[in-house]
Amino acid sequence: MNNGYGVYISGGVNSTFIDNNIINNSNGIYFSSAYNNTFYGNNFLHNTVQGFSNSATNSATNGTLGNFWLDHLGIDGDSDGILDTSYALGGSGGVVDDFPLSIWNNESFAPEIIYTPSDITYETHSTGHNLTWRALDESSTVFEIYFNGSSQGINPFNSREFFNVSIDGFDLGETNVTIIFRDSDFNEATQTVIVTVVDTVPPNITILTNITFIEGNLDSLLNWTFADFHPYNYTLFVEDQVKISGLWNNSISLNVNVSHHLKDIYNYTLLVQDTSSNYNISVLLVNVIDGTPPVVSQPSNVTYEQGTSGNNITWMATDNYPANYSIYRDGLLVTEGNWTSGVNITIDVDGLSLGIYNYSIIVYDINNLTVSSFVLVTVEPSLGFFVNHPSDISFLEGLDSNSILWNINGNRTGAYTIYQDSLNISSGTWLDNQLVNYSLIGLSPGVYNFAILLNSSTYEIITDAVMVTVNIDNIDPLLNDESDLLFLENSINNSIQWTFFDDNPDYYELWVNDFKVETDVWPSNHSLMFSLDHLTPGEYNYTLFIYDLRGNYANDTVLIFVVDATAPVISSYPSGPNVTLEYGHILNLTWQAYDYSSSNYTVYVDNVGVITNVWINKSLTNFSISDLNLGNHNVTIVFRDFYGLTSTHEVLVIVEDITKPELSSPIDLSFTEGVTGAKIINWSVIDDFNGTYLLYRNGTLNKTGSWNGSDFISIDVSSLSEGAYNFTLIVTDFSGNTKTDIVEVTVLSSSSEPPSSSEPSSSTTTTTTPTTTAIPILSSSDSISISTTSLSSPWSIFFFFVSFVLLFWLKKKKNT
Repeated sequence: MNNGYGVYISGGVNSTFIDNNIINNSNGIYFSSAYNNTFYGNNFLHNTVQGFSNSATNSATNGTLGNFWLDHLGIDGDSDGILDTSYALGGSGGVVDDFPLSIWNNESFAPEIIYTPSDITYETHSTGHNLTWRALDESSTVFEIYFNGSSQGINPFNSREFFNVSIDGFDLGETNVTIIFRDSDFNEATQTVIVTVVDTVPPNITILTNITFIEGNLDSLLNWTFADFHPYNYTLFVEDQVKISGLWNNSISLNVNVSHHLKDIYNYTLLVQDTSSNYNISVLLVNVIDGTPPVVSQPSNVTYEQGTSGNNITWMATDNYPANYSIYRDGLLVTEGNWTSGVNITIDVDGLSLGIYNYSIIVYDINNLTVSSFVLVTVEPSLGFFVNHPSDISFLEGLDSNSILWNINGNRTGAYTIYQDSLNISSGTWLDNQLVNYSLIGLSPGVYNFAILLNSSTYEIITDAVMVTVNIDNIDPLLNDESDLLFLENSINNSIQWTFFDDNPDYYELWVNDFKVETDVWPSNHSLMFSLDHLTPGEYNYTLFIYDLRGNYANDTVLIFVVDATAPVISSYPSGPNVTLEYGHILNLTWQAYDYSSSNYTVYVDNVGVITNVWINKSLTNFSISDLNLGNHNVTIVFRDFYGLTSTHEVLVIVEDITKPELSSPIDLSFTEGVTGAKIINWSVIDDFNGTYLLYRNGTLNKTGSWNGSDFISIDVSSLSEGAYNFTLIVTDFSGNTKTDIVEVTVLSSSSEPPSSSEPSSSTTTTTTPTTTAIPILSSSDSISISTTSLSSPWSIFFFFVSFVLLFWLKKKKNT
């Protein structure tokens, strides 16, 4: 094995090769100019080229039995031990094994994994993902699957069968999938595949089309819905400025009211992201057009005596987008020009001949929307008495304080009649310098002609007419414009106060972040105040709408910015400033922190950031750590909120090694002095760290040395002379943890005499002084058998007694 050739035959003929293991070679069996050779019952495993022959006379079978080829992936359909398909060797000889073995011959190997899947990456929440293995073993028993070290159960397996393991439904990230095949001889074969689940699909977002609406339309809303397996946050930009942002999930939608925009085109861009930084964008244009024509005042009709001066007509027009106007007299253009919203347009009507003239004005805005108004100008002859000409009156419905007041002068008396649209509605007499007052209570919306006919005592007649226009209430309420606010979280006395006015008040609505939160009738004091002290950090849009009885409305928006002034609070954390960890074990640390603007956290180990992740308010933050070296380590967690405020907690992790080495306990030895063959005591020692050892024989240091993390310590005792010996081994690891084992060695005399002293006496002369005889050390299973035939002297009896006590004490000590 492990050669260029497992079997190389050059020029050989009539040879037979049986029951060989040919493993890990460049070439398994190679015939070069060799003929009539036969090989069968051999195992070919892990050779680059399993077999090669340029001669067809060589045979890979004896007619019923071939060889085992590890790379032959055929099946044994009838379970007779022979695969159903043949195996062809390399070379021009065309040698074929027609009876390939389904399992290796006369050997017990660990299971061989002959078909292994590659590492796999798939999209989250997709299905149909499997890992397939195929294993080979002569005593196939079970396989066990682990996901990240967690067993998923034990299942039986049959040699050469394919095994599918479903890996659908894994979380994002990497998962270690490990399969262990075990046979009945407890041999194992292991293979690990890395399954990576990724999220590359951007969130699904409704794509809105561009919208166009008339300025002031209250029903102008944008509505987006989102969908993703791993939602995170969204940001809405208006003209490249952030309007609103936040977290989202699949159960919410984003509604945005755009009715507050004035005429223009606005770019709305919505950016939606998931936790894997995939994103989608929705862009649309909001086109606000002007659908409201200008508003122009209605001046009163003008009546004046011929020859007087200072007579004119004055209009006032209002519009957000003024353009030009034209003034006509009796249908003929008199003048034209540009106008400014809220600025008077005046035309002089002096110098006209007797008669009645129709003056009309047409006012245009830039969108060519128009409004018109006409005024009658009456030029009368000069009279001996006269009545003043009150101005035409225009007022909103519901106002009952209006009246027409005529003042009659001329040193005369007479009678009067008042007409409303040719209908006689009032009459009476008048005196010089008398005021005639007619109330306009109860008029419905419309245009009315009120005329007074005056008859004097000298038979003179004069008239005057006043145009009264009662307008439908189409004037928006008056609402003050509140400034935007910015204040710190938890500060006090923060509020918005709006004041407003209208002749026909009805109700109001308060919207917060495009959601209606309050509606009620107008307060009698025409004022509303809303406290803001309860708001948590963030940006808020407060919009107040006020409506009158005719549906006219006004609105004002205030942006509220609440700044987070409080760092995150770590409410629970690992107990104690120090944590002790046994080397090689896993340490789990848990923190809990809260902050309404939670963002993320980072864990540092010895000032090196090892993980950064999203932190959800009040959730438990778990961190597991292992593979730390011995010594002190600083584990620091930093919580951050969206405003950059941080809180930190540190834990000192002390990694110790308090585990004693694992030391085998060889059995005690007993052998006859002089018997050939090595007598060796072998200890095995296992520990995570290297160490040293001390080996004592009968209490005297006999040997020292060092050992690696997994090592053997041996001593050859073959040369010991007759006697009893105590070999004590003390092993110490790098951290000073020790383990001790004692092996007792008894060397018997080659004759039937009891064992003599294991050490030579200090003199060759015979004395009555006891010699330093080695004392046998008994194991817990040994029995004590003492012959009394040699106790022929007091000293012998004394020595026997001392030896017996010492043996008993050592036996008891070992047992404990």
